[in-house]
Amino acid sequence: MQETFGLAVAEAMAYGLPAIVSDWNGYRDLVKHGENGFLVPSVLPPTVEDLRLCDCVTSMFEEDSLAQSTTIDIPALTQSMERLAVDLERRAQMGKAAKQFVESHLTWRVVVNRYEELWNESCAMAGTKDLRSAKSSQLLNLSLEKCFGHYANAKRSQEQKCFITEEGRGWLKRPGRFYLLDRLCAPPCPQNFANMLREISDRPGISVAKIVKCFSNGSEPEIIAGAHWTIARLFKYGLVTDKELSPQE
Repeated sequence: MQETFGLAVAEAMAYGLPAIVSDWNGYRDLVKHGENGFLVPSVLPPTVEDLRLCDCVTSMFEEDSLAQSTTIDIPALTQSMERLAVDLERRAQMGKAAKQFVESHLTWRVVVNRYEELWNESCAMAGTKDLRSAKSSQLLNLSLEKCFGHYANAKRSQEQKCFITEEGRGWLKRPGRFYLLDRLCAPPCPQNFANMLREISDRPGISVAKIVKCFSNGSEPEIIAGAHWTIARLFKYGLVTDKELSPQE
């Protein structure tokens, strides 16, 4: 879902397959929405500005936390898959466009020429400019939002409404599943997911801000960030949505 390029996507396109990928930085360079595939909206958690690049260097926890709490629009993903499944003509046209894109942009001849251009440009810069920066020591203190905030489509709003899905109701009947959502580098707390999901079920339309407040009590930043991470995981796995669903849905 989150790559800076996406080799598997390029390989699929080379075989004439339209790609359905998250609307994420690297994938946008390959997939042109509606032409050779579909881009599915991606959303960062509200607390991304609190994460620092230096924390990723000393520990993978912050980076993993950001990756695990980045979500995609599951209804949009479903719709894109259905469109390609039922429209054979469009699927063939988009697959042809995907192959043409690879042949014109990603062959070795094209890529090697672009590398040579980059090397020549870099050598020219190195010979004429002092590339050292007084701000280089501040690099590791940059927030992950500063570095990667533009990779996704948007950041989840604190006022976004939350509704439980039918999938979420099914998970509440089988609470053992919540172990799958936990962090690998922390003690398991599956009850946090179950309790938050029940609260959303009991209070349909509750905002992200209110549900986070319920489970953090305005306490330490780490606990608030943990509550945001928990709700992001519920969105990520399709247990919660921002749209009120009809009984049929």
